[in-house]
Amino acid sequence: MEEFKVIGKSVPRVDALEKVTGQAKYTVDVKLPRMLYIKILRSPHAHAKILGIDISKAKKLAGVHVVATGKDAPDEKLYALQDRYVLARDVVRFVGEPVAAVAADTVDIAEDALELIDVEYESLPAIFDQEEALKPNPSVIVTTNVRTRYFSPYYHGRDPSKTPANAIAVERPNVLSYYKVRKGDAEKGFKEADLIVSERYVRPRMNHCCMEPSAAVVQPQPDGGVTVWATTQTLYPEKEIICRVFNLSPSKVRMIGLYMGGGFGSRVEGLGVYIYIAILLARMAKRPVKLVYTRDETFIDGITEMPQVIYIKDGLKKDGTLVARQVKLVINGGAYSGNNVVGAYNATFAASGTYRIPNFWSDSYVVATNEPVAGPFRGFGANPPEWAVECHMDLDAEKLGMDPVEFRRKNVLKDGDENGVGEITYNCEIQNSIDKVVNSIQWDKKPPVEAGPWKRGLGVACSNKLTTGSNFASVVIVKVYPDAVIEVRHSARDLGQGCNTALSQIAAEEFATSVDRIKIVACDSLVTPTDHGTISNRVTYHTGNALRIACADAKRQILDRASAVL
Repeated sequence: MEEFKVIGKSVPRVDALEKVTGQAKYTVDVKLPRMLYIKILRSPHAHAKILGIDISKAKKLAGVHVVATGKDAPDEKLYALQDRYVLARDVVRFVGEPVAAVAADTVDIAEDALELIDVEYESLPAIFDQEEALKPNPSVIVTTNVRTRYFSPYYHGRDPSKTPANAIAVERPNVLSYYKVRKGDAEKGFKEADLIVSERYVRPRMNHCCMEPSAAVVQPQPDGGVTVWATTQTLYPEKEIICRVFNLSPSKVRMIGLYMGGGFGSRVEGLGVYIYIAILLARMAKRPVKLVYTRDETFIDGITEMPQVIYIKDGLKKDGTLVARQVKLVINGGAYSGNNVVGAYNATFAASGTYRIPNFWSDSYVVATNEPVAGPFRGFGANPPEWAVECHMDLDAEKLGMDPVEFRRKNVLKDGDENGVGEITYNCEIQNSIDKVVNSIQWDKKPPVEAGPWKRGLGVACSNKLTTGSNFASVVIVKVYPDAVIEVRHSARDLGQGCNTALSQIAAEEFATSVDRIKIVACDSLVTPTDHGTISNRVTYHTGNALRIACADAKRQILDRASAVL
């Protein structure tokens, strides 16, 4: 095995000095000359028509420069299904949806101006239960005028065209996304089973609660373009959406990413409405603006994890063999599509990618409700079904009278096995992982009984992680200085996870130098190349491999030049 000099070694973080001395700059630290401050007026209703908005008093308040409503916002919409305006028009669909925004000399003046805006609403019925919203005739239809819906049927060994999956758009009007799997014959499998175990699991809504609140600073440029500092995990994809929504050419949008206090999926492209509100007001005011969410606003109008109701039915042989599984996932996507439509597929894979199940049927629905928009949350739809599956595996083992570890060992995927969506698995180390964990925690020994209120217990669970960003590009530029310092330019956001340190280690290894000889230039679309961003655990692998190839190319160029002389 190759012995690395830098890779895999403990090195100081490359941003350590800046952070411990307080010199590290975040989006919330940006302050520009003549900068205005934005505050947002939000809907108090979960579902209502907007009958009228009177902004005349707010506009007259001293220190107020711009008041914007939905009629000032672009006609182009946000999100995967292009179903949400930058500011609400005609209808609001969740409590906290932005209906107007003010840019003023100070935050206090902007907040005072919000009190002077009069909005007339007509309240409408709302729906909050995703199972009710899933029905063919729900009490409320949330989704209207969406561009399209996402339907991705997977039929193992069958022709998808023979089943009209899109018919569900008519049958269930609140469904934003649907993913269907039919591998084998689950009904036959249940008939052949010695034991059937069924259960319903519920995973509630959670919030990422990033240390740095959602924030954006926008500097309008004389040519009509914008420079944007923002808490986005995906610099270049965000830029593409800004260009589409505001009809700007790519050369007129500069994205800058400073240090960032967390993301965890909540700040991927197009989801941060605050960015688009800030751009709108900056262009209207023709002055730089700053918008920083309060913690309340981050909870109300930030992306949350997708609440899920999960039904699992397993068919088992007496010896513990899993012969059939049927899963139904009802995912609460909230009032708009965000990018939560991908969650139906991700959640399905989580339920099918760990164990060997010859007969696997699954139906996954992302459903619209009058709740905050849901989306990626460390695993993007996968964690709830994985938790439910592992709870169910324990329940199966209990019903069979089997040790839960042995039950898992008997059914986990091994090299050459086919998973629930028809993929052949390779380099599958679940079995080895179980063995290492069991030995480490001394599974065979009962934990001691403590006298105090805290008790010690043992448990084992398995999971898999689908990487949704495998087909997205990363580009890295490497520059070698005369003093042998290596400059690495990239656009993958360091959210605090330390990717700049990891990339420095890769470059140092490639050039047989030390980490302190590596200079990182990151996340400025004026000078750093395209990267899909920090999502789905992809940066070290994708950006890292782009860097490795760039380093090799730089070394080749140096050697080519040197060979002519030497």
